[in-house]
Amino acid sequence: MAGALIKKACRSMLVVLIVLAACSKNDNDRYHGVDTIDNKLYGSTTYYALGFSFELGKLTSTLEAPAPDITIHVNTDVDGNITGKYINTPNLIESFALAASLPGVAEAEDYFDSLLDAGNPAWFASATNVAENQVWIYKTAKGNYVKFRIIELNTDNAASPPFVEMKFEWRIQPDGSPLFDS
Repeated sequence: MAGALIKKACRSMLVVLIVLAACSKNDNDRYHGVDTIDNKLYGSTTYYALGFSFELGKLTSTLEAPAPDITIHVNTDVDGNITGKYINTPNLIESFALAASLPGVAEAEDYFDSLLDAGNPAWFASATNVAENQVWIYKTAKGNYVKFRIIELNTDNAASPPFVEMKFEWRIQPDGSPLFDS
């Protein structure tokens, strides 16, 4: 009888340990995914946008600390017509490098998947002339490397202000290494 009680207690402890281990995992620990950002402004007296934090793996407000890693914007002419799209970062560090601009979705997916080393690229303060099927390397303020692929860009020139939305696939290497898992 004592042996049966000990077995039951051990099983109960095992279940408790499994539950505790599952609870201790941070649900915000995302190292890759597909997300969407846009340039919509929120607020009434203090305006903000939602950008994306690769370090946190989620959308974040431009008013939060830490600020998002990237935000999307449009260039316009004097009449307010969209003339280009660009990705910016508030970290004041040259953080962007264009890895490739591919002709189609399949080529962009293959390139993104096979890009395993960030290398030693020329860095720029923003990602300019962004387009679908481009693959970019980004270096966070913490020194972590990210690769991201622009899946889709949508614009609305009739919106006020002109609207842009970007869907992207991303992967961060959270240990500071320039090497990515596949």
